[in-house]
Amino acid sequence: MKVNEIAEYLEKKRPETVMGLVGKDGELLAEVIAKNNIKTIVETGICFGFSSAFFLAALPADGTLVSVEPFMKPRKDILVPKEFDAKWLPIQNYSKNVLEAILKTFSPVDMFFHDSDHKYEPMMFEYRLAAKYKVKFVASDDIGAGNAGAVWNDFLKEHNYKEVARGRRCAIAQKI
Repeated sequence: MKVNEIAEYLEKKRPETVMGLVGKDGELLAEVIAKNNIKTIVETGICFGFSSAFFLAALPADGTLVSVEPFMKPRKDILVPKEFDAKWLPIQNYSKNVLEAILKTFSPVDMFFHDSDHKYEPMMFEYRLAAKYKVKFVASDDIGAGNAGAVWNDFLKEHNYKEVARGRRCAIAQKI
């Protein structure tokens, strides 16, 4: 399944009450992945798999997505098409327990995507680990929710990343 088919697929499959990264934000992330030859992505937060589906559609055949989610839903409830299973590694755990080991094991990681706990400390913990392991692109969903924007801006200043794209709900930064 191609990126241009994912938004339509997700729109048909998602339950009425479920929010998720769809449409233009997903396409924006996919565009950055394609333009920058990104092959390895680590994300925190799967929920129903909206961002995961976009990432997997945009990644090349030899790409890898590692997803960390403490409250994993049964596979039948995750909206990622099964055709992507070969390049997807979902891990049920808290990012504070496994993120550093994942970043180290899969280094170099081309992109990190935050979409888990949107409180200051968990967000900054994840962003700082991505910077420590020299992840080229850092992205975040729900950037306008609560204090997420302030955390994002603090991270950009603290770690010399520059925002290169912003969608309705997400933002993407590149290491300078």
